[in-house]
Amino acid sequence: MTTSPPIAGAAPRGPDHATTAQRDAFWHRLHRLPKTDLHIHLDGSIRPATLIELSDARGRSLPTHDADALGRYMHVTDARDLVDYLARFEITLSALQTADALERVAFELVEDAAAENVRYTDSVFRVMLNGRLYDTSLAEVVASLDGDAPDRFARAFVWSAELGVPLSDSLRALADDVRDAVSLRFAEDVRRASMRVLVPLGVLVLPAFVLACLVPLFLGGLQGLAG
Repeated sequence: MTTSPPIAGAAPRGPDHATTAQRDAFWHRLHRLPKTDLHIHLDGSIRPATLIELSDARGRSLPTHDADALGRYMHVTDARDLVDYLARFEITLSALQTADALERVAFELVEDAAAENVRYTDSVFRVMLNGRLYDTSLAEVVASLDGDAPDRFARAFVWSAELGVPLSDSLRALADDVRDAVSLRFAEDVRRASMRVLVPLGVLVLPAFVLACLVPLFLGGLQGLAG
């Protein structure tokens, strides 16, 4: 039986045998590795400080307003059963009831993923819980989609009810198209950002290049002609 060689710089097995330098080297190497993080629940990925702000804005009570203490409270280790475990989600769901809150938490989730060198991730949030438990309707969530996505979303339900078209296939195709559209917009934003950076650089570098390289050549040529 063969085993893979250990990661260079990895800490020895067992925390009692690892030095601080070895642990630091291991976590540094682990951070540099590209990663995937799949099926992330948005309502379980809110920064504690953001949860406090969103809850205060909606007048929702919290067990504590200290971000560190709230983070520890939301890390459930004392649940007696699944129902007890899921009860903590009442706190996060109550904060995710507006389009602005959903957008902010989704953006911060991507920021946190990028900081951990996550190259691909997908997240989900439960629309039905928003409309059933609180005051955000499914129509409001759908209306926040871009382009013809709201119409296609509505047609999927109509076709499913009247023609028997599988709803899952229609929604999956719509999700793929929305994801592709977002990817294209992101790529275009990156391209435009690059241009916005390059133009000022060109304005600054070109005069310096002229002064440092072309002007001395020009003056040298004039001196040669004069001599």
